[in-house]
Amino acid sequence: MGAVRSDINRMRRVPEAKKLIKKAENKPGTIPDGRSGDHYFEDKFGQHARLSAGQKIAQREWKDPYTVYHFLPEHVGKVLSMPLMGLAPQLAIPRPSNRSAPKPRPR
Repeated sequence: MGAVRSDINRMRRVPEAKKLIKKAENKPGTIPDGRSGDHYFEDKFGQHARLSAGQKIAQREWKDPYTVYHFLPEHVGKVLSMPLMGLAPQLAIPRPSNRSAPKPRPR
């Protein structure tokens, strides 16, 4: 879902292998879930998802180039229902009108 969110924000992620990134040797690093240019992304899922020590440091010290996306189960339902919303008008069943057609006037 994080890649979809990045695409919506026009920050397409680069397909690459994940790797450990440390800004300082004496501090824990993190393995971001995605990257777009110099911008890194961390995707979390679930009510009890927490950042690791390295992720907290990245969020606090890297500022703008490190974005955390936190998704909940209800977000999955919303994303999956979006394509169906476009089908709704086509799925509507036309109902017959209760009014009869106007009768022609005699001349």
